[in-house]
Amino acid sequence: MMMQVLASIGSMLVLIASARFTIDVGLDVPVSMQSLAVCLIAYFDRYAVYVVLVYLLIGGLGLPVFADGAAGWDTLFGNSCGYLVGFVLAALYMRYSLSYGSSLTYILQVLTVATIVILASGFAWLAIIKSASIAWTYGVLPYVPGAVVKVIIAWLIVIGSRRVEAWKTVD
Repeated sequence: MMMQVLASIGSMLVLIASARFTIDVGLDVPVSMQSLAVCLIAYFDRYAVYVVLVYLLIGGLGLPVFADGAAGWDTLFGNSCGYLVGFVLAALYMRYSLSYGSSLTYILQVLTVATIVILASGFAWLAIIKSASIAWTYGVLPYVPGAVVKVIIAWLIVIGSRRVEAWKTVD
């Protein structure tokens, strides 16, 4: 149990650190490494959903853990809200889906759908508070190239981790 707590604390630190690597693309919703971190946490940590929920709570309470060191309820329920909710939904989806398959092709599909869930959630929120055209133009399109790269990076990390596990069993 203690090892799982430590692993989840490590997951939280990875998620917080991932929010520090950002590129501004407009609408105060920067491109960050958070979706990559969420996908990897959901793959490796069975308590990923709780990690993401605690992350949102501590950010809402004022700890500067969101992208660019933002914090507070205004940030949590601002332009980024849909993406942040998408993190929870993506972690839920991945944890559920991982119980149904483990082939590398299946994992690539799960990572891709989880990333689409994050983008779709961000789009939906921005469409409600702004407009569908603004949401698409500023809330989805600028994120697609990075999303593709992050899915590939996550998949390569999964492949690498499996190879390391295979090497361990050879001894």
